[in-house]
Amino acid sequence: MYLNALQAHWNRIRARLDDLYPAARKMILLMQTAGSDQSHHGSDTNHAAADQLAFVAGRDDAVMVGPIYPSALSDRVHPDLHHSRIMGELAAWALRETMAGRGWTIPRPTARRQGDRITLRFALRPDEALAAHQASPYGGRGIDAFLGVEVTGGGTITALALDGNDLHLTIDGPVTGVRYAMQRQNMRVEGNAHPARRGLLRTTLSRPAVHLPGTMLHRWLPGFEIDV
Repeated sequence: MYLNALQAHWNRIRARLDDLYPAARKMILLMQTAGSDQSHHGSDTNHAAADQLAFVAGRDDAVMVGPIYPSALSDRVHPDLHHSRIMGELAAWALRETMAGRGWTIPRPTARRQGDRITLRFALRPDEALAAHQASPYGGRGIDAFLGVEVTGGGTITALALDGNDLHLTIDGPVTGVRYAMQRQNMRVEGNAHPARRGLLRTTLSRPAVHLPGTMLHRWLPGFEIDV
């Protein structure tokens, strides 16, 4: 299982660092995978992305910097040079905020359901709220009006609204779960340069990149799955 392997790998690295630098704080910074431009295979049922989010949950030695899904790919799998540089700047920002005690990881939300309404509540910082990214990098392909949010179990979403830390869904039909940026689809099509898993949800906390003029850094929500 990916989660067990990740935990074992970090435990080995941390043990070695403890030997070499016993007084230093140890921390692993993760970018959440978005896979390739294809995620439709029948074997694609256990997302490493979900395990990565579970790995950082409640830890003070692990930080989820953000997801890779907004990035353009250079070879159908790995982010291109520009987006790799963005990831580096995000990691530096995340490290600085974490070391200052302001926190960075956005954990999986909690879910509350009442009739045909589902509310997902995100544990955000006091200086931010949920936002929909307006300039879609996907050209409208592989993502619908619900910003990368999908429901499972056979039902559909009829409306989505953002309110502070809350994401409200109105649903129809036998919905059993909600997922975000976890699409299963084949996007190996002409003109596509992005992962098959995609989303347009971030927070309002942004800042200009230091070494990339004209580029803004955003705190994108990580992909997740949750039962309701």
